[in-house]
Amino acid sequence: MYAFCLRWTAEPALAEDLTSIVFLQAWAKRSTVVLEQDSALPWLLGLAVGTTRNARRSQRRHKAALARLPVVDPTVETADDHAGPVVDRLAASHELRAARQALDALPSAEQEVVALIVWGEQTYEQAAVALGIPVGTVRSRLSRAKAHLRAELTPEPVTQS
Repeated sequence: MYAFCLRWTAEPALAEDLTSIVFLQAWAKRSTVVLEQDSALPWLLGLAVGTTRNARRSQRRHKAALARLPVVDPTVETADDHAGPVVDRLAASHELRAARQALDALPSAEQEVVALIVWGEQTYEQAAVALGIPVGTVRSRLSRAKAHLRAELTPEPVTQS
């Protein structure tokens, strides 16, 4: 579940928080859930999709609020710089962020299907259960997502003048 949330957010600390939230939600709903398959994983991943969706919405609102704050004067001295370890963590997640940006260009319905099937390693049937949609819809959304990602990630040919 942590790996799924990390791939979805590209932020280790946020992924830890979201993983905890998913399991808290699962625990709270344990008496009312009816599993349609042998595994609870599709249901848990469905909870994770909703949790990450809410977190991303919250992040957008937070960034908008920060943008409205006055700019801090950079000439004012601050406390000790602890940037070294932070820079190392950011560099390690650079590729994950690039993948996340490409995925962000997709419609949310396609993002969710890609996340469940590619990152969550779910079958089409399990993804359908997690999202509450027919298997055919999962297949068509994944096909559209692949086409969009191919178009987004394929480098344009260089033309010489």
